[in-house]
Amino acid sequence: AHALCALLYPFHWQHVYIPLLPGEMLDAVCAPMPFIVGVLSSFPPRVHEMDLEEVLIVDLDKKIIVKSQGDESTILPRIVQKALKTAINMCKIDKEAHKSQWLMITEAFLRMFIETVGHFINHICTQQDGNNIFQKEAFILEMVSKELRDFLEWFTETQMFEVFIMNHVEKSDSGTSDLFLQRLTEFKESKEEFGKQKGLGAKVKNFGKALKTKLQAS
Repeated sequence: AHALCALLYPFHWQHVYIPLLPGEMLDAVCAPMPFIVGVLSSFPPRVHEMDLEEVLIVDLDKKIIVKSQGDESTILPRIVQKALKTAINMCKIDKEAHKSQWLMITEAFLRMFIETVGHFINHICTQQDGNNIFQKEAFILEMVSKELRDFLEWFTETQMFEVFIMNHVEKSDSGTSDLFLQRLTEFKESKEEFGKQKGLGAKVKNFGKALKTKLQAS
C-alpha cells in the first residue's frame, strides 16, 4: 500500500489509507468511500464473501489481479500507458537494473506526471489584486491529443490534484514537491536544448531513453 501511494508523487492520496488493516476491522472495506488498504494473505477468503462494489483487489504475493471493474485499462491514455511501459521495460533490460529497480520505477512514474501535468505551472496567473488563480481550462486545452485532454478533464476533478494545485496557487507548499519541480526544470531545459518536441506521442521512445540517462547520471 505504501509503495502504491509513493508512485502517486507529487500527488498525495487524500482518502482513507491503512497500510495493514487489522482482522477485527476487516468490515471497513465495505465502507462507501475511496480507500487503499492492505490485508494479510490469510484474509482474502473473508474478503471475497463480502458484498464489495467498485473495488480493485490485487494479490501481491501471487502478483495477480483478483477482482477488477474492467475499465482499468482506460484510466490512463493509451499513449501514456505505452510510454510508461516502454520506460519500465528499458530499465528491465539494463544489466544493473536489479540494483535500483525501485528507483527506476518511481522515476518512470514521475516522468509520466511531468509530461502529462508538468505544464500546470504555465497556467497559474496572478490577478490585479495579487491573488493567484489556476486556469484549468487553458491547462487542459494545451494538450494536442484529445485522449490526453479527456484524461486531464477527469484528473483535474480528483481531490489530490485539487490539493496539489491549491498548494501551488497559495504558495503554501512546504517542500513536498521539491523533487518534482527539480525534475520539471530539468525537463524544460532538455526541451530547450534539443528543440521543441511534438507532444508525448512523438516521444514515447525518448521517454524511456531519457529515464535511463537520468538514472545513469544519478
